[in-house]
Amino acid sequence: GIIHRDLKPNNVLVTVVDGIPVPKVIDFGIAKALHAPLTDRTLFTEFRQVMGTPEYMSPEQAETSAVDVDTRTDVYSLGVMLYELLTGRTPFDAEELMASGLDAMRRTIREREPACPSTRVSTMLGADVATVAKHRRSDAPKLVHQLRGDLDLIVMKAIEKDRARRYETADGLARDIERHIKDEPVLARRPSTVYRIQKSVQRNRLAYAAATVVVMALLAGLCVSVWALMRERVARRQAEAERHKAEAARNLAHAEAARNEQVAKFFMTATGPGVWRGQDATLVRGILNGMSQGVRRELTNQPAAQGDLWVSIGNSYAAIDDYPAAVTNLQHAVAAYRSAFGDDHARLARALARLCRLQSLNHEFIEAKTNAELAVATARRGDDPETLAVCLLDAAKSHSKAGQPAPEAIPLLREAMQLRRHTVPHLMFLLDSTRLLVKALEGLAAENRQSEAMAILEEELKLAPRDGDLLRLRRTLHGEPPAL
Repeated sequence: GIIHRDLKPNNVLVTVVDGIPVPKVIDFGIAKALHAPLTDRTLFTEFRQVMGTPEYMSPEQAETSAVDVDTRTDVYSLGVMLYELLTGRTPFDAEELMASGLDAMRRTIREREPACPSTRVSTMLGADVATVAKHRRSDAPKLVHQLRGDLDLIVMKAIEKDRARRYETADGLARDIERHIKDEPVLARRPSTVYRIQKSVQRNRLAYAAATVVVMALLAGLCVSVWALMRERVARRQAEAERHKAEAARNLAHAEAARNEQVAKFFMTATGPGVWRGQDATLVRGILNGMSQGVRRELTNQPAAQGDLWVSIGNSYAAIDDYPAAVTNLQHAVAAYRSAFGDDHARLARALARLCRLQSLNHEFIEAKTNAELAVATARRGDDPETLAVCLLDAAKSHSKAGQPAPEAIPLLREAMQLRRHTVPHLMFLLDSTRLLVKALEGLAAENRQSEAMAILEEELKLAPRDGDLLRLRRTLHGEPPAL
């Protein structure tokens, strides 16, 4: 095949053969074969003179080399000719192109989007549009109406800047024009269901008009019936919802009242006069033991309240360094929270995190790591970043021995710090996390993994460039003296 590269009205002649108009293309002076040139001339000479006709030139043809062209270049030129045939104008004015200079001309061809044919005609001066319409045996409003739609789409597809969106061949362009003439869906528009129906209606106006009248009558009756039915259903559902809402509020109020009464009764029993007198360790353990038993006895049907109180009791045991009793009460709290909320709740996640920390202090390291992983997994299933941050920090602490965090704690600490920075910053939390991270990185460097420690440190400094602990560690790792 041959690519002409200079298709324009002057190079297309029409003759009549056996009463049928037959177009003939002439002047193959700058044509090229698909796989070899027919001429050694390019579209731009070494003296930057244009070889070809700018107003019919495709964007890829406007490149200075113009080597990478194919049949879609001629499709573009045919699209310009069709544009001119419909509007009496080319997409870009020839005189303006030549007067703008070579670089500006190439930029216009490659980058500027021309108006579609219907827009071009509708924006012409009155005398000009009248002349154009007259030469096409039409008037201005009718011509604009005829152009708007398929013809606009066909022309603009043919002269797309991106040749991948053009018609592949001139035959494809011709077939789309035939489809338009026959009121069939054209390829220039995606053949959606609505578009196909539009074309079918144009071909069968009377049948569709009759069907539309019948359908509209049926729809009108149906709409009235549905409207009445929907009003009745909405009213019934609203009344039902209000009844359920009121009943739920009453049940909640009764439950809260009963819970408050039980909790108050429990604390009055457990903290009666003289209970804390002396406050020696033995007495405190006895009080806490009585409270723990009272929680089990008095709040049997309130697992959430049991969990809250067992957490408090466990923390009280931890405050007097009785870690075995603290672990036992936190285990009770975890079981109570599971009973109350299932396996996906923030309170359960926090209780597991606290349990893993207490088990670590009680030298139950295997159990601590297991519960640390479970706490983080539970928190990740929820939507509370603050809880997740707390669980990550406690999990990191469970990887510590004698106050020295293991390298496994580093990713947990970094994620916890990142969550806190992006939610509600908490100064003590960040200080605690940062100091643990510094210790972990010091341990990493001590294991001859200094480059790895430095890389992590630099990433954290990007997030907290003024953090004193991180800056001191960087100076230490670099062997610099401490800042005064």
